Amino acid sequence: MQNIITFDIETVPTTNEKTIAKIRAEIEQEKRTITAPANYKDPDKIAVYIAEKAKELDGDFDRRLRQTALNGARGHIYCISAALNNNAPVCFYDTNEATILYKFFEFCAKNGQRSNDIYCGHDFVRFDLPFIYQRAVILGVKPPDCIPFHAKPWDSRIFDTLVKWCGIKGEGSMDSVCDALGIEGKGDITGKTFYDAVLSGRHDECLQYCNDDVIRTREMYRRMAFVAA
Repeated sequence: MQNIITFDIETVPTTNEKTIAKIRAEIEQEKRTITAPANYKDPDKIAVYIAEKAKELDGDFDRRLRQTALNGARGHIYCISAALNNNAPVCFYDTNEATILYKFFEFCAKNGQRSNDIYCGHDFVRFDLPFIYQRAVILGVKPPDCIPFHAKPWDSRIFDTLVKWCGIKGEGSMDSVCDALGIEGKGDITGKTFYDAVLSGRHDECLQYCNDDVIRTREMYRRMAFVAA
């Protein structure tokens, strides 16, 4: 017997005040190094140029903050959805990020311990697995040994649908692969709009979005592995 654990994570930007302060400090440091091009001679034009560039850097704060959602050293896990074989996905969510990890790790320890069990995700070798590992280390939540955090894309215990479809160095969105395979794609919530949905209070929809990504990934796995539902 073999278990297939399909999972997906959703992440959000940092809420850590020290990290936010570092981002602001990085911007202030860059502002101090602004210089006008060598062909600028008029002091007033130089001042205007520097002021405009400084304004641009101030306006870049939101983008930099949002970028932390892609960095396990800075961002946070909002939720993790996982499905065992053909079962409905279970979404692990809590306001305490460590609790999310505890719940997910318990699920994996219970269902994914055997050497032939497979962990499945979309682009999860490059993103989800490292992100979870980094958050676990930072938060001091010890994961079970069964989760293949450091597996290579070709290892037998993992099935990365992006790698299988596009190759080890390939790029491809979940929607593009789903479109090619005739699988229903995402709705108005996507990876790019997820945080905005969180800010808008669409909590239940965000959790369902994560569940739906697991369902899509599992269907991609079935198609690529030629496995019947």
